[in-house]
Amino acid sequence: MLQLLLLLEDDQLCQLSVVFVISLCLGISFLGAALISLLSVAVCVQVYGSLAVLDISYQTLACTSLLISIGIAVEFVAHPVAAYE
Repeated sequence: MLQLLLLLEDDQLCQLSVVFVISLCLGISFLGAALISLLSVAVCVQVYGSLAVLDISYQTLACTSLLISIGIAVEFVAHPVAAYE
């Protein structure tokens, strides 16, 4: 797990910690907030991997796609987690 976190840059780690804290503030349990954050990390790693495979440099468009992918990951994970709590 630590190796996956080392792949991410500081701004993505900050964004994921914000996702974790906001999930806790919205009443989701600690385990649910951790699950949402970990699956968001998985999506970020997959997007970074696809950028590397497709030989796309890290620029404004790539950064925008990373931000959108985090938002979509939180959206598709947070609702089922909240529904089952």
